[in-house]
Amino acid sequence: MIDIFVKQLISSTLIPLRILIESKRKIEISNFIFVLSFIHLFAWIIYLVVVDDSIRITYIPDDGFYYLTLSKNYLKYFTWTFDSGITKTTGFHLLYAYVLVGIIWISGEIFLIEKALFTSLVFVIVLYYFVWRLYKKIGDRNILLVCALLFSSINVFYNVVALVEWPIVVILSFIYIMLGLNIIKIKYVYPGIVYMCISLMGTLARTEFILVPTIIFFIVYILSK
Repeated sequence: MIDIFVKQLISSTLIPLRILIESKRKIEISNFIFVLSFIHLFAWIIYLVVVDDSIRITYIPDDGFYYLTLSKNYLKYFTWTFDSGITKTTGFHLLYAYVLVGIIWISGEIFLIEKALFTSLVFVIVLYYFVWRLYKKIGDRNILLVCALLFSSINVFYNVVALVEWPIVVILSFIYIMLGLNIIKIKYVYPGIVYMCISLMGTLARTEFILVPTIIFFIVYILSK
């Protein structure tokens, strides 16, 4: 009788302990994979910062150099022009262009590509921070695994070094989602104003961003009927 009791006691103690250890191990693995994906992206961007121009230009598309040229010309001619002020131009998104203008205005044109790549690195760090905040709020480790998988894709690797608006759009989208999930607390300001500002910035970052809040608005409006 005592033996049975002891076995049951040991079993009732070890099984939850084993589940806890396995769960903790899975959490550690998901964290490790998430951090590993960040290190992977970090190393990739740093590699392009230090590598020779002949290799770097094979990964940066024409659009990236288009942005750089527009931003340099904006400070010279105070208009968006690609051909040194002869004609005005379009075909770009304003927010990222203004970011580059700010970089050039503060630190000059020297090592501009390297500075733009470092800016992309900052965007990546911010993006990973928001994903981590999302994970800590929801508590589902699958968020880390899914984001690690997405951030390790070839499309992400090309876009983060393309010197275009992509990282800003993704970050603003994450902010919009986190506001909706109440992960980012809004204080002292009417929430509608914050949503409007994020929507405006998103639209400046990429024109079709406005589709996201518009769709959400109509869904909420229909459900409220």
